[in-house]
Amino acid sequence: MAAIGLLASCNSNEWDVTSDLNVDSVDPTIGLTPLAEAPHMDYAPLYWSVYGALRQQEKDASFPNIFTETDWDNAINYVANNLKSHGYDMLVTDGFASMSGDNGYMTRYSHTLKNDNSPEVQLSTIISKLNAKGLKLGVYDSPFWLHYTNPNAIIPGTDNITVGSLRYDSKKR
Repeated sequence: MAAIGLLASCNSNEWDVTSDLNVDSVDPTIGLTPLAEAPHMDYAPLYWSVYGALRQQEKDASFPNIFTETDWDNAINYVANNLKSHGYDMLVTDGFASMSGDNGYMTRYSHTLKNDNSPEVQLSTIISKLNAKGLKLGVYDSPFWLHYTNPNAIIPGTDNITVGSLRYDSKKR
């Protein structure tokens, strides 16, 4: 009996609209413009991520995880030559590599050698290479990650709040 009730409810063309919102009970999407139909957004974003390469390095316990400028060049060329015609227009960073910056802004990504003291690739360099191929950069990030080299740098637009003051301090509970 329960199965019959379940099947009968699945075949209903009525949407269960229980709120007091002014929503069409048959099709609550009436009047909405799906993102994919918005101007200049004819598809869901398609992108290639550095995740796979960096995750493999972690599995191999090969630290620090790096994605060098040459790796970027190879990935950019691959996406431009093999995926762009299918709608891929972005390459995306991942949290498995170092991210640092100046005054709280991420400006560099990934060490260039398997050494924590090696230089990092400038995002401006990556962006220029992507732009030359008609591609763009996406950044995988978290609001809990802070990218800075100077903890005393003042966050622009604040009342002298330093970047370092945003770090969790267990002594200030």
